[in-house]
Amino acid sequence: MQLQPVKVNGISIPESAILTELEHHKEADDPLDMAISTLVLRQLLIEEAQRLQLSAESEEELFALVLQKEIQLPTLTEAECLRHYEQNPAYFTVGASVEVEHILLQTTPRIDADALYKKAQEVLKEAQTDPTRFGQLARQYSNCPSSEEGGYLGMLPKGQMVPEFEEIVFRAETGQVHPAVVETRFGFHIIRVGKRIEGELLAYEVVAERIHEALQEANQNTAWRQYIQHLIKEAHIEGFDYESYLDENVFLG
Repeated sequence: MQLQPVKVNGISIPESAILTELEHHKEADDPLDMAISTLVLRQLLIEEAQRLQLSAESEEELFALVLQKEIQLPTLTEAECLRHYEQNPAYFTVGASVEVEHILLQTTPRIDADALYKKAQEVLKEAQTDPTRFGQLARQYSNCPSSEEGGYLGMLPKGQMVPEFEEIVFRAETGQVHPAVVETRFGFHIIRVGKRIEGELLAYEVVAERIHEALQEANQNTAWRQYIQHLIKEAHIEGFDYESYLDENVFLG
């Protein structure tokens, strides 16, 4: 494999290092780009550690020290946690489930996504025109194994679906074909919701610690991403468009 030379502030990243790092990212959408982006970021953080005169027994500890010294996280208040709880009751409801049927037009790299979306809209129109044909349309068009059951997925508990799909099925009108095509990482869905069990809202006191941890993590991830973006803008990177592949968690493994 012949790789384009990559330099960070004048320092070359060896091809052997890229090939070694590549082994850790085989499941990524683009393993090579993920491997290079990881090594670029590591080099930037190493340079920052040297500038700050920091040392540690491992790279992970060293990078944590850099971030700890350079990033000041905002103080998270009880009022913010309570507001998050009040504004997102669905996240803290247990025992909720919903009966779902769907038709999935699956996206793949070889399929024109725009053409597939147009086709999904045509199938949606057919399902809305004659809802009794929903099962038939699922058998005809759906790429999901549920097509053999006319698109029936059964009673799905909250928390077991991809977020964009779950958000729709828990607020869609029951007994009706949802009036819009829903896109997820799997493709385009036509959805019909049956009965719904609303579940029970947990008391704030029960979930307060979980909320605090989640919001703190979100604040931390935002701060890390902004700091990394700053490092990249200040750096001179040759042979790789790092900003296209920026991921705030890449160096954390």
